[in-house]
Amino acid sequence: MSQRRHRRQILLFLLAVIVPSMVLVAISLRMIGQERELAEKRLSDEQRRRVSDINQQLLTRLERIKLKQVSALAQSKQAIAAISENAEVALLGWQEKNQLVLP
Repeated sequence: MSQRRHRRQILLFLLAVIVPSMVLVAISLRMIGQERELAEKRLSDEQRRRVSDINQQLLTRLERIKLKQVSALAQSKQAIAAISENAEVALLGWQEKNQLVLP
């Protein structure tokens, strides 16, 4: 009976140690997976934010160039020469029926 009791105590001790350990391992693995997902989402959000910022900066710069060129055309008779001197303007045209129309 002593040997049976000894085995039972060992089994209970192992269960008392192994079960909580396994629970901690499972929780840790789940948290690691969640951290990876969160890191991927943060990276994706950061990339979207950067693209949005670059897009906004580009649109702002293009608006400034457009206003500058329109005011140059309105104020000066030599506007065509001023436009061609501006290195920021590479091409002037407009869109009509999904086609680019050049002057």
